[in-house]
Amino acid sequence: RLRFLLSHTAVYSCANRRCGLCFASPQLNDSDLLIAYRELYYPGADEKQASAYESTPPAILKQVFQQMEKRFGDLGGKRVLDYGCGTGTLCHISMDFGMLPVGIERDSNARATTTRDKSISAFEDIEDLRRSWPDAKFDVIILWQVIEHLRRPWEELAKLRLLLNDGGRLVVSTPNAACLKARMQKTIWENYQNRTHFYYFSRNSLRSTLEKAGFEAAAIEAQNFHFRYPQHGVLRRAFQNVLVPLRLGGELLFTALGCASAEPRSCVYSRG
Repeated sequence: RLRFLLSHTAVYSCANRRCGLCFASPQLNDSDLLIAYRELYYPGADEKQASAYESTPPAILKQVFQQMEKRFGDLGGKRVLDYGCGTGTLCHISMDFGMLPVGIERDSNARATTTRDKSISAFEDIEDLRRSWPDAKFDVIILWQVIEHLRRPWEELAKLRLLLNDGGRLVVSTPNAACLKARMQKTIWENYQNRTHFYYFSRNSLRSTLEKAGFEAAAIEAQNFHFRYPQHGVLRRAFQNVLVPLRLGGELLFTALGCASAEPRSCVYSRG
Protein backbone atom coordinates (compact mmCIF):
# COMPACT_ATOMS: atom_id res chain seq x y z
CA ARG A 1 0.00 0.00 0.00
CA LEU A 2 1.10 3.57 -0.59
CA ARG A 3 2.64 5.17 2.50
CA PHE A 4 3.53 8.61 1.13
CA LEU A 5 4.98 10.48 -1.79
CA LEU A 6 8.51 11.92 -1.94
CA SER A 7 9.94 14.38 -4.42
CA HIS A 8 11.89 11.62 -6.22
CA THR A 9 9.73 8.52 -5.64
CA ALA A 10 6.86 7.01 -3.66
CA VAL A 11 7.15 4.82 -0.56
CA TYR A 12 5.04 1.67 -0.38
CA SER A 13 4.77 -1.02 2.29
CA CYS A 14 4.37 -4.74 1.79
CA ALA A 15 0.76 -5.94 2.11
CA ASN A 16 1.96 -8.94 4.13
CA ARG A 17 1.64 -7.79 7.75
CA ARG A 18 4.26 -10.27 8.91
CA CYS A 19 6.77 -8.48 6.68
CA GLY A 20 5.69 -4.85 6.25
CA LEU A 21 8.81 -4.04 4.22
CA CYS A 22 8.77 -0.45 2.98
CA PHE A 23 10.28 0.26 -0.42
CA ALA A 24 10.74 3.02 -2.98
CA SER A 25 8.96 2.73 -6.30
CA PRO A 26 10.14 3.70 -8.81
CA GLN A 27 13.86 3.21 -8.15
CA LEU A 28 16.50 5.31 -9.89
CA ASN A 29 17.68 3.79 -13.16
CA ASP A 30 21.31 2.69 -13.43
CA SER A 31 22.63 5.87 -15.02
CA ASP A 32 20.86 8.19 -12.56
CA LEU A 33 21.97 5.99 -9.68
CA LEU A 34 25.61 6.26 -10.76
CA ILE A 35 25.29 10.03 -10.88
CA ALA A 36 23.70 10.08 -7.44
CA TYR A 37 26.49 7.97 -5.93
CA ARG A 38 29.18 10.17 -7.44
CA GLU A 39 27.41 13.28 -6.17
CA LEU A 40 26.48 12.05 -2.68
CA TYR A 41 29.19 9.55 -1.72
CA TYR A 42 32.17 9.29 -4.06
CA PRO A 43 32.87 12.60 -5.81
CA GLY A 44 36.45 11.54 -6.55
CA ALA A 45 39.04 9.00 -5.54
CA ASP A 46 41.36 11.88 -4.65
CA GLU A 47 38.87 12.91 -1.90
CA LYS A 48 39.34 16.63 -2.66
CA GLN A 49 35.58 17.16 -2.80
CA ALA A 50 33.55 16.38 0.30
CA SER A 51 30.71 13.84 0.08
CA ALA A 52 27.15 14.81 1.00
CA TYR A 53 26.68 11.77 3.28
CA GLU A 54 29.27 10.83 5.86
CA SER A 55 30.35 7.23 6.25
CA THR A 56 30.32 5.57 9.65
CA PRO A 57 33.24 7.07 11.62
CA PRO A 58 36.28 4.80 12.07
CA ALA A 59 35.91 5.07 15.86
CA ILE A 60 32.48 3.41 15.61
CA LEU A 61 33.65 0.73 13.17
CA LYS A 62 36.43 -0.14 15.59
CA GLN A 63 33.79 -0.65 18.27
CA VAL A 64 31.90 -2.96 15.88
CA PHE A 65 34.86 -5.34 15.77
CA GLN A 66 35.43 -5.01 19.51
CA GLN A 67 31.82 -6.02 20.14
CA MET A 68 32.04 -8.88 17.64
CA GLU A 69 35.17 -10.20 19.29
CA LYS A 70 33.58 -9.91 22.72
CA ARG A 71 30.47 -11.83 21.70
CA PHE A 72 31.70 -14.24 19.03
CA GLY A 73 35.33 -14.90 19.92
CA ASP A 74 38.75 -14.14 18.50
CA LEU A 75 38.66 -12.67 14.99
CA GLY A 76 42.34 -13.23 14.19
CA GLY A 77 42.94 -15.11 10.94
CA LYS A 78 39.29 -15.02 9.86
CA ARG A 79 38.38 -14.05 6.32
CA VAL A 80 35.95 -11.13 6.15
CA LEU A 81 34.03 -9.85 3.12
CA ASP A 82 32.88 -6.24 3.29
CA TYR A 83 29.99 -6.01 0.83
CA GLY A 84 29.72 -2.38 -0.23
CA CYS A 85 33.16 -1.55 1.12
CA GLY A 86 33.22 2.04 -0.16
CA THR A 87 36.72 3.46 0.21
CA GLY A 88 37.86 0.56 2.41
CA THR A 89 37.70 1.97 5.94
CA LEU A 90 36.07 -1.12 7.44
CA CYS A 91 38.52 -3.40 5.60
CA HIS A 92 41.49 -1.51 7.04
CA ILE A 93 40.10 -1.60 10.59
CA SER A 94 39.44 -5.35 10.32
CA MET A 95 43.16 -5.83 9.70
CA ASP A 96 43.87 -4.29 13.11
CA PHE A 97 42.02 -7.30 14.56
CA GLY A 98 44.06 -9.77 12.52
CA MET A 99 41.36 -10.42 9.91
CA LEU A 100 41.91 -11.02 6.20
CA PRO A 101 39.64 -8.59 4.33
CA VAL A 102 38.16 -8.60 0.83
CA GLY A 103 35.80 -5.93 -0.48
CA ILE A 104 32.99 -5.66 -3.00
CA GLU A 105 32.23 -2.18 -4.33
CA ARG A 106 30.51 -1.16 -7.57
CA ASP A 107 31.84 2.39 -7.68
CA SER A 108 35.19 2.45 -9.44
CA ASN A 109 36.38 5.61 -7.65
CA ALA A 110 35.77 4.08 -4.24
CA ARG A 111 37.21 0.73 -5.30
CA ALA A 112 40.40 2.41 -6.50
CA THR A 113 40.83 4.02 -3.10
CA THR A 114 40.34 0.69 -1.32
CA THR A 115 42.92 -1.14 -3.43
CA ARG A 116 45.64 1.47 -2.93
CA ASP A 117 46.56 -0.84 -0.07
CA LYS A 118 47.84 -3.79 -2.10
CA SER A 119 46.99 -6.17 0.74
CA ILE A 120 43.25 -5.65 0.10
CA SER A 121 41.46 -7.01 -2.95
CA ALA A 122 38.18 -5.40 -4.01
CA PHE A 123 35.79 -6.62 -6.68
CA GLU A 124 32.97 -4.95 -8.62
CA ASP A 125 30.33 -7.51 -7.64
CA ILE A 126 29.85 -11.10 -6.49
CA GLU A 127 30.24 -12.43 -10.03
CA ASP A 128 33.56 -10.62 -10.41
CA LEU A 129 34.72 -12.14 -7.12
CA ARG A 130 33.65 -15.62 -8.25
CA ARG A 131 35.52 -15.30 -11.53
CA SER A 132 38.74 -14.39 -9.75
CA TRP A 133 38.24 -16.70 -6.77
CA PRO A 134 35.84 -19.57 -7.65
CA ASP A 135 36.13 -21.30 -4.27
CA ALA A 136 35.82 -18.14 -2.16
CA LYS A 137 34.47 -18.71 1.35
CA PHE A 138 34.34 -16.31 4.29
CA ASP A 139 34.01 -16.56 8.05
CA VAL A 140 32.31 -13.16 8.30
CA ILE A 141 30.35 -11.15 5.71
CA ILE A 142 29.41 -7.59 6.62
CA LEU A 143 26.84 -5.28 5.04
CA TRP A 144 27.26 -2.07 6.99
CA GLN A 145 24.63 0.49 5.97
CA VAL A 146 24.39 -1.20 2.56
CA ILE A 147 21.29 -3.39 2.35
CA GLU A 148 19.00 -0.37 1.97
CA HIS A 149 20.78 0.49 -1.31
CA LEU A 150 20.27 -2.89 -3.03
CA ARG A 151 17.70 -3.34 -5.79
CA ARG A 152 16.65 -6.84 -4.68
CA PRO A 153 18.38 -7.41 -1.34
CA TRP A 154 17.00 -10.92 -0.72
CA GLU A 155 18.68 -12.10 -3.94
CA GLU A 156 22.06 -10.58 -3.02
CA LEU A 157 21.80 -12.06 0.47
CA ALA A 158 21.07 -15.49 -1.02
CA LYS A 159 24.26 -15.23 -3.10
CA LEU A 160 26.26 -14.07 -0.09
CA ARG A 161 24.91 -16.94 2.01
CA LEU A 162 26.65 -19.33 -0.40
CA LEU A 163 29.94 -17.54 0.30
CA LEU A 164 29.72 -18.19 4.04
CA ASN A 165 31.52 -21.07 5.69
CA ASP A 166 29.24 -23.33 7.72
CA GLY A 167 28.93 -21.51 11.01
CA GLY A 168 30.15 -18.29 9.39
CA ARG A 169 28.34 -15.13 10.34
CA LEU A 170 26.51 -12.52 8.29
CA VAL A 171 26.38 -9.06 9.92
CA VAL A 172 23.80 -6.55 8.64
CA SER A 173 23.36 -2.96 9.81
CA THR A 174 20.74 -0.57 8.42
CA PRO A 175 18.67 2.45 9.51
CA ASN A 176 15.58 1.58 11.54
CA ALA A 177 12.49 2.83 9.67
CA ALA A 178 10.46 2.32 12.85
CA CYS A 179 12.72 4.54 14.95
CA LEU A 180 11.40 7.54 16.85
CA LYS A 181 13.10 10.02 14.52
CA ALA A 182 11.54 8.45 11.41
CA ARG A 183 8.10 8.45 13.03
CA MET A 184 8.39 12.10 13.97
CA GLN A 185 9.98 13.42 10.79
CA LYS A 186 8.02 11.24 8.35
CA THR A 187 8.79 12.29 4.74
CA ILE A 188 11.72 14.52 5.71
CA TRP A 189 13.59 11.71 7.50
CA GLU A 190 17.04 11.70 5.90
CA ASN A 191 16.86 8.05 4.90
CA TYR A 192 13.66 8.63 2.94
CA GLN A 193 15.22 11.70 1.35
CA ASN A 194 18.34 9.81 0.26
CA ARG A 195 17.48 8.82 -3.30
CA THR A 196 19.99 5.94 -3.29
CA HIS A 197 17.94 4.19 -0.59
CA PHE A 198 15.46 1.72 -2.07
CA TYR A 199 14.30 -0.10 1.10
CA TYR A 200 13.43 1.02 4.62
CA PHE A 201 13.63 -1.78 7.17
CA SER A 202 12.01 -2.52 10.49
CA ARG A 203 13.00 -5.43 12.74
CA ASN A 204 10.27 -7.63 11.26
CA SER A 205 10.99 -6.82 7.63
CA LEU A 206 14.75 -7.28 8.01
CA ARG A 207 14.23 -10.65 9.65
CA SER A 208 11.76 -11.61 6.91
CA THR A 209 14.24 -10.58 4.20
CA LEU A 210 16.97 -12.72 5.74
CA GLU A 211 14.62 -15.69 5.88
CA LYS A 212 13.66 -15.20 2.23
CA ALA A 213 17.37 -15.34 1.39
CA GLY A 214 17.57 -18.81 2.94
CA PHE A 215 18.86 -18.10 6.44
CA GLU A 216 17.14 -20.27 9.02
CA ALA A 217 14.87 -18.39 11.41
CA ALA A 218 16.60 -19.87 14.45
CA ALA A 219 19.98 -18.67 13.15
CA ILE A 220 18.88 -15.01 12.83
CA GLU A 221 19.45 -12.79 15.84
CA ALA A 222 18.90 -9.09 16.54
CA GLN A 223 21.96 -7.63 18.25
CA ASN A 224 22.20 -4.70 20.64
CA PHE A 225 25.79 -3.58 20.24
CA HIS A 226 26.45 -0.57 22.44
CA PHE A 227 28.44 2.13 20.68
CA ARG A 228 29.92 5.21 22.26
CA TYR A 229 29.59 8.11 19.82
CA PRO A 230 32.26 10.74 20.55
CA GLN A 231 29.95 13.62 19.60
CA HIS A 232 27.12 12.49 21.90
CA GLY A 233 26.79 14.16 25.28
CA VAL A 234 25.57 12.53 28.51
CA LEU A 235 21.89 13.38 27.94
CA ARG A 236 21.88 12.09 24.38
CA ARG A 237 23.52 8.84 25.44
CA ALA A 238 20.95 8.42 28.22
CA PHE A 239 18.10 9.08 25.78
CA GLN A 240 19.53 6.53 23.34
CA ASN A 241 19.73 3.94 26.13
CA VAL A 242 16.00 4.43 26.65
CA LEU A 243 15.10 4.18 22.96
CA VAL A 244 16.98 0.96 22.18
CA PRO A 245 14.99 -1.38 24.53
CA LEU A 246 11.80 0.17 23.16
CA ARG A 247 12.94 -0.68 19.60
CA LEU A 248 12.91 3.01 18.72
CA GLY A 249 16.67 3.42 18.24
CA GLY A 250 18.01 4.70 14.93
CA GLU A 251 19.84 1.56 13.78
CA LEU A 252 19.13 -2.13 13.29
CA LEU A 253 21.86 -4.73 13.65
CA PHE A 254 21.22 -8.39 12.84
CA THR A 255 23.45 -11.42 12.53
CA ALA A 256 22.72 -14.73 10.79
CA LEU A 257 24.67 -17.97 10.81
CA GLY A 258 25.61 -19.70 7.59
CA CYS A 259 24.11 -23.15 7.00
CA ALA A 260 24.66 -25.15 3.81
CA SER A 261 21.28 -26.90 4.06
CA ALA A 262 19.13 -23.76 4.02
CA GLU A 263 17.35 -22.81 0.79
CA PRO A 264 16.25 -19.34 -0.33
CA ARG A 265 12.54 -18.59 -0.45
CA SER A 266 10.81 -16.58 -3.14
CA CYS A 267 10.09 -12.96 -2.34
CA VAL A 268 6.43 -12.33 -1.56
CA TYR A 269 6.30 -8.58 -0.96
CA SER A 270 3.62 -6.70 -2.84
CA ARG A 271 2.03 -3.27 -2.92
CA GLY A 272 -1.39 -4.65 -2.05
